[in-house]
Amino acid sequence: MKIRYTNEDIRNIESNYLAIVNEQEFAYVIVDPSITGRNASKNALISLEVENIYDFQDTKSLLENINKIKKQIVLILEISELSAFIQLKKAKKLHKSILITKESNKKKLEIAIKLGINEYLQKPITPESLSEKL
Repeated sequence: MKIRYTNEDIRNIESNYLAIVNEQEFAYVIVDPSITGRNASKNALISLEVENIYDFQDTKSLLENINKIKKQIVLILEISELSAFIQLKKAKKLHKSILITKESNKKKLEIAIKLGINEYLQKPITPESLSEKL
């Protein structure tokens, strides 16, 4: 007897597998000066059943707490906080980076890409759009 899975079944299996793998391996760090932006990113991660989420208003507060984060970091940051990316890259704690911005300033995006940002998302963030980048 052959088992048939629907596309929805396959998506659910993949999503559950990714959530288990991701929560075991990484810490998810959000750096965004906007409380609304931080909450949107955090809620998207929570809806994807991701754990180990840390959020900071700015690079300074992240760096003050960086030693508490023992895992490799998936960084989700607002474009104004590119210095957080640079600092984590220097500390070799960075696994992946996702730049989130409401701006469409191509010059700033080019700079971020040249610095080594892995992914880019334009606000507003949805669980689906974030899931594609994780």
